[in-house]
Amino acid sequence: MISLLSIPNLLTLGNLFCGAFGIYLFFNGRFDLVFYTFMGSLVFDFLDGFAARKLNQSSPIGVQLDSLADLISFGLQPSIAWVILLSSYFDAKTTIFAQIYIVFPLLVTLFTALRLAKFNIEQRSANYFYGLNSPSNAFFMLGVFFSWIHLEWFRMIITSFPLIIWLLTLASSFLLISDIPMLSNKSLNISQLKHPLLWLFLGIVVICLVLYGYLAMTIAILLYIVASILLIKNSEPN
Repeated sequence: MISLLSIPNLLTLGNLFCGAFGIYLFFNGRFDLVFYTFMGSLVFDFLDGFAARKLNQSSPIGVQLDSLADLISFGLQPSIAWVILLSSYFDAKTTIFAQIYIVFPLLVTLFTALRLAKFNIEQRSANYFYGLNSPSNAFFMLGVFFSWIHLEWFRMIITSFPLIIWLLTLASSFLLISDIPMLSNKSLNISQLKHPLLWLFLGIVVICLVLYGYLAMTIAILLYIVASILLIKNSEPN
């Protein structure tokens, strides 16, 4: 009983609560508060692993609990955000085909589950993520959603081409289960941290944050993917 309520597990439950609360806020139209619950999930997701290592309290139950929490916070929650986005283009009385069109982003939830299961049995180097990690994917998706809420020009683009959300759903699903090596905090070395490309990308993110606000979330993940591919390729021995 006590081991179930260890500090790392309690922090993981904090992640799960924030994710579940965020979904509740989505369905109540409180989009202004979802950003804060999502950031809470990210903080708890970082702290549970940090606490497990520092307190030497890693356990198989903790690993499984972490995946369950991530599935809700970083799989289901961003999927629902995009479902709400697409549903805004249809009235309440829609055909079954329109309903399927609306719920298509739930595909990301399914592929997040596959990604987390794959991650739990991963036996390759722990220095890299293989495929896009679920928090980063959620960060990308919610950046799109909040940009749609707050940026009129971005909303006009999505309104004119709502199929973009379908295409991004397919791209996100593929990246989640791909074998593309991605940078993690364990893989960054001094030479990579000093690489001008990394600082260029960070500068672009800061500029986008100032100019476009939430869209910087999406741009940051796109640049993270590009930086991972380029930096890891350059660091591999010939």
